[in-house]
Amino acid sequence: MFGDLGGPGLGLIRAKTGNLSTVATLAGLVYDTSGQVLSFAFMTNGVPAARLRQAADSIDAMATALARCGCR
Repeated sequence: MFGDLGGPGLGLIRAKTGNLSTVATLAGLVYDTSGQVLSFAFMTNGVPAARLRQAADSIDAMATALARCGCR
């Protein structure tokens, strides 16, 4: 279900995906631009089956955004 965690997140994100018929989740660890380790958990619920791919792509983008931040 989940796509490539490429670009800025490549090699910086370690996460586990999960999905059911109307749920998509991603939880794990990410290194930000300052080298800080951040933990995260993202979940969507009640997503129509036809839009689960879009939901998973959005969750991937959120994890990648964490890799881009300097969250100190």
